[in-house]
Amino acid sequence: MSFGSKDSSGDHTPRLTDGLARLIRDVQAGPGGVLRMTPDQAALWELERLPAAPCSAHLGAVMRCRGGLNPEYLRHAFAELQRRQELLRSTVGLHQESPVFLVAPEMDLPWTAVDLSTAIPCDRERLERELIDGAFTRPFARRKSPLWRALWIKRREDEGLLVVVIHQLIADVASLEVIFAEISEHYAASAAGQPFWLPRIEIPYSALLASQTRRTSGVARAHLQAWWHGQLAGSPQAVFLPGFRRSGPSEPAMVPPVRFLEDAPLADGIRAFSLETGVSPSTVVFAGLIAVLHRYTSGKDFVVATEAVTGGVGGTQGVVGPFSSPLPLRIRWAEEPGFRELADITGAVMTQAYRHRDLSYQEVLRSGLGDPVPLPGLLPRILCRFEGRGWMLPEFEGVEVTVLERRRGPGPFHLVVDIRSGPSGLEGSVDFRPDAIDRETVRRFTQHLQTLLSGGLATPSASLGHLPLLPRRERELVTRDWSHTWVKVREEIGVHELIEEQSKAAPGGVAAVCKDDSLTYGELNALSNRLAHELRSEGVGKGTPVGVWLPRSIDQLVCLLGVLKAGGAVVSLHPGWALGEVRQALEQAGVSLLLTQPRLARILSSIPGSRAWPHVVFLRRTPLGVVALGADDGA
Repeated sequence: MSFGSKDSSGDHTPRLTDGLARLIRDVQAGPGGVLRMTPDQAALWELERLPAAPCSAHLGAVMRCRGGLNPEYLRHAFAELQRRQELLRSTVGLHQESPVFLVAPEMDLPWTAVDLSTAIPCDRERLERELIDGAFTRPFARRKSPLWRALWIKRREDEGLLVVVIHQLIADVASLEVIFAEISEHYAASAAGQPFWLPRIEIPYSALLASQTRRTSGVARAHLQAWWHGQLAGSPQAVFLPGFRRSGPSEPAMVPPVRFLEDAPLADGIRAFSLETGVSPSTVVFAGLIAVLHRYTSGKDFVVATEAVTGGVGGTQGVVGPFSSPLPLRIRWAEEPGFRELADITGAVMTQAYRHRDLSYQEVLRSGLGDPVPLPGLLPRILCRFEGRGWMLPEFEGVEVTVLERRRGPGPFHLVVDIRSGPSGLEGSVDFRPDAIDRETVRRFTQHLQTLLSGGLATPSASLGHLPLLPRRERELVTRDWSHTWVKVREEIGVHELIEEQSKAAPGGVAAVCKDDSLTYGELNALSNRLAHELRSEGVGKGTPVGVWLPRSIDQLVCLLGVLKAGGAVVSLHPGWALGEVRQALEQAGVSLLLTQPRLARILSSIPGSRAWPHVVFLRRTPLGVVALGADDGA
């Protein structure tokens, strides 16, 4: 891989304009120095200081190398890489209360080699997993050591694992590919016994950063800020989704992603829909994500971020640095669209946003919302990233390199959907913050997304509300398994007898709750027994119709059970019935005693002929829990 062009003199250097050359001289202070952070980097640094997110912005890969790779040559390659790339020999410090990068002329190499070739297989697998997980989840000592690490695990003489982890403060995916390309060339030089050679980086990260700052200053910056204000002003700043939480248990902030799009017919359908409509596959998936959010919340206005390279710099210059930045997309509509229409809306919004991508994410939020939302902020923060191809891997002569794991922490976001083109077609994965959402919820989310995408591709004109959301098994669970709540009970005994048995088995168990009122099984049985004795003293016996005219409450439950225990027949009357309906029910049932409230008893007394009914009484539960019956004065 070559990062420069060879002129007639044989010198491999990038072509520089006079203005850029002067800029480099202005900002470059030698091999060591202080580099300011961008607003996005500063915000990410603040996030990393939170207890729940010590490693949420780590990026890296696990690669299996077969064929006798020389780890010493590999170590030398990483040392030369660190010497060339200024951010790889940087730590984090404070300058005037603001975080900055402290670039050192030299720095210890964060390289570790572990030999597990003599371990028994079961122990080796366990140790490998512990080492790999530790490499990804162990926080960087940002003030003392560089923000990256490399780990070599020797499995056997001709096989090992190479683990590279780097912090997103100093790198993105394009930078990771720069790293792999450079160590490939440095390794090849060592293996051939030749000196390291790559053209000197004439445009270092510091110069590219300064160039970007100057390019988006003055009128250009004001234009971008005004455009983003028009896009984001008044947008919803919080969407509450099922399964999200504001805080959670202390867990590693970087966990393996949940994979999806492993169904070949779905991936083929996305590509076919893209060819037919001219909408890119990534936009189709993004539209599916918006549709799922709509089905979860019934909302019509969403802000979900994607990712774009700011200013068109970065990996193409052979420089390691965080040149990708989140880009918020506001997707909204008045009338519920069909899936095809939503895909068109999403594509148009993406196109316009990419044309105005040269502000940092924090500056965009500040322009659109007036003040940036705190990074831990409102839930959820969702990002959908697209990669046109899989990651480029290092190439070592005579060595077969296979990627086993790719990990890319969610950073300031709670849920990150990654879409990439793999060897077998589209591939998808979801990274997430375990302090904000659990793995099972993410797995269900991916199933909903795939189900809705399948429905949208099959019937693109159907409105979003008519597309399927639940996969077959979950739909059966809701409509069949959870809906069949019957249990077999003994038909020879009544419900009041079942309550009595339960009061003996679990007297302290909660039997009923209504607002702030509650009773245990023991209390419910005792109160209903007391009421039954009172009713019998009122003449209630086997088959005596007893009316119960009460709103839904624990008192109503006590009355129903008390009537049954006394041997009576319950005649339940709804408090919302008209007086004529109440009178008709009482007369037809031959009710001889009515349990009700004083308020309802007074209403009942206004019915002509009501004084002919012998007993209209009401129920009181005293503070001691004793049931008292009393005749209403107006009855």
